[in-house]
Amino acid sequence: MSLPPDFAERMAILRSSYLTQLEPRIAALELFIKQCARGVPTQEELEAIRMHAHSLAGSGSTYGFADISTRARALELEILDGQGRNANRLIQHGTDALTACKRALMTRDILPRKNVVPVAISGASCQMLVVDDDPSITSLVQHLLQEEANVAVARDGETAWKILAEFTPDLIILDELMPNLNGLELLERIRASALLKSVPVVMLTASSHNAHVGRATSLGIVDFIAKPFVPELFLTRVRHVISGNPKSERG
Repeated sequence: MSLPPDFAERMAILRSSYLTQLEPRIAALELFIKQCARGVPTQEELEAIRMHAHSLAGSGSTYGFADISTRARALELEILDGQGRNANRLIQHGTDALTACKRALMTRDILPRKNVVPVAISGASCQMLVVDDDPSITSLVQHLLQEEANVAVARDGETAWKILAEFTPDLIILDELMPNLNGLELLERIRASALLKSVPVVMLTASSHNAHVGRATSLGIVDFIAKPFVPELFLTRVRHVISGNPKSERG
């Protein structure tokens, strides 16, 4: 199974779009560092920046910025494992993530700036729903799979559930950590539905928690794909699922 002929150009343009999406995350990191400088941040402030860090950790390497994933993951783990009690360590990890984002942003001028719009294929035999709160991931998946399927997108579990009330897709690609209704909670609803219980589900996850992996496996997912992922390998694995020959790589 070959890649689309314009794959490299498409990825370059998507990478430019990803860098634009870094700007509000940079602003959030800068604000968080200021909050930490005033003392230990509130739980609300910690949760807000943790979601930013989680998204950055799960997308940076996918777009060629491994340092973003590494630094953002360290910040997320400091919040989770240290419970956000050490303001100095939070400032250090926040600054590292901020520096990685700003360094990536400096490459924007050498990348294409035009937009790539995913094309809906009226005769496509596969109907797919992608559920992820990170627009850099949903946009990438739409473009990677536009020759394979018509792709609908939802940015949270509740929205996805409403969409699923209107149609039954052939495949669902589902992020684990989302606001409102997370991936595991949505998966439980899907498996409890008479209409949806047999729909294959691929789960995207930036989590290493064995309990989450075990729960999703018990609910019958066909594959786990760790974030950040390599776009070429992601496309290959989803094609296996579409063709009815899923290739699982769990762990």
